Amino acid sequence: MSTPDPDDTPLDPFAEPGDEEPRTIGPWGSLAIVMGSMLGIGIFLTPRIVAEAIQSPPLFLLAWALGGLIALAGAVAYAELGSAFPRAGGDYVFLREAFGEATAFASGWLLFAGIFVGSIATIAVPVFQFQVPVLLEPFLDLDLREPLLGPVSGAQLGGLLLVALLTAINIAGTRMATGLQLLLTLIPTAVLLAGALWAFGTAPHDTAVAAVRDQPFAGSPLAAFLTATLAIYFAYSGWNAVGYVGGEVRRPDRNIPLGLLGGTLLITAFYLVLCAAFILVLGIGGLTTAFEAGTATARALGGAPFAWTMNLLIGLALVGSLNGTILAGARIARAMARDRVLPTAVGDLHPRTRTPARALALQGSLAGLLILSGTFETLLELTGIAMFVMGGLTVCALFVLRRQRPQLRRPYRATGFPWLPGLYLLVSIAILAASLWRVVSPEDGTETAERFLPIIGLVIFAAALLTYHVRGRRTNGPTP
Repeated sequence: MSTPDPDDTPLDPFAEPGDEEPRTIGPWGSLAIVMGSMLGIGIFLTPRIVAEAIQSPPLFLLAWALGGLIALAGAVAYAELGSAFPRAGGDYVFLREAFGEATAFASGWLLFAGIFVGSIATIAVPVFQFQVPVLLEPFLDLDLREPLLGPVSGAQLGGLLLVALLTAINIAGTRMATGLQLLLTLIPTAVLLAGALWAFGTAPHDTAVAAVRDQPFAGSPLAAFLTATLAIYFAYSGWNAVGYVGGEVRRPDRNIPLGLLGGTLLITAFYLVLCAAFILVLGIGGLTTAFEAGTATARALGGAPFAWTMNLLIGLALVGSLNGTILAGARIARAMARDRVLPTAVGDLHPRTRTPARALALQGSLAGLLILSGTFETLLELTGIAMFVMGGLTVCALFVLRRQRPQLRRPYRATGFPWLPGLYLLVSIAILAASLWRVVSPEDGTETAERFLPIIGLVIFAAALLTYHVRGRRTNGPTP
């Protein structure tokens, strides 16, 4: 008689009352969700910013390695929390368990309606604004006018259709969405890695040291590293994605840490290889003039055909990042609905596909409205600094739960605790302080109203906390 597979065991030791999602995401799916969410436009746009600040190739690569270490420091904290609370919602659930419903209420609204919905719109439109016109030049040469929201460009319309398509795929089944995520991660990663390794053997080896200025830093070393770290921090964002779908991960005690830690380490290594190829082909001086490093490197290696291929690969990576964001964001809405922060119907699962169909539809509709209104970039500016606060608070939750609930079942305990999670907290505080300093003391003469948009995001978070207390919400825990 064969021993039953533990993945198929009906009794789920990680279930809580009200859990109904089938656990269909395995180890490869967990890795793909993290890697695909991380591999977006950041690695292609931020090398220029980093090269302008740090003009020494070894220090440039060191900055990217440190960025990977910071992401890993956050990932070990999330891995402990995610394996202890393998449920839909990620940060929302972790903050609720550590700090109570008020903090969860405020963070949930900010995460779902601000950060995730805004990110979906911000990823979808550039696919058609930058990648598609290069691939299919005559496409999107149209300008429509919507009666309520004004003119709608072809890029906005394309982004709207892409969000609708990926939302429909996610509603059709988590297994299907995860399979798509695996393809959209594997194809661009494998081809880009092969191209980078090929560049090592064909590019002139003296380019890497060309056009390096006398000083390795633009300005003071501290200011240069802060500028570089801020850019790199965003390029590594997405390392926590699988925590949001914890309720659908098989063997979450194993696969959530595997996805978070393995995905972060693999992307860190991948980024270092890509950045080394950028330097080898373009040099630091060339990087500072390249708006988008991937296409500039491909064009230098093989002309227009290589540049066209690079645009296609970047487009696929963006679609993968978008799919991962759609997959994760809807689970926050489901968790909020279960706690009655949103209408309970929003958290209902589709009777056939067992996906949070209404949460996905709500998320897609809000993102669609943002796309049509053209205000999604403003929304992300509003929530930019708040993103640092969310990450820092969640890592703080690890310390709080270690102290308040020492007997909590922890299938994975954070590697290097308290030093690695502490490193993430220190860096988050430093980046938050630097970001706030730039808001109050801008160097570029930004208009006052625009300059204070990130501060408004923090005000919104504080207002949500106040709203919760004014409404006199219950404090007895989540509703089953």
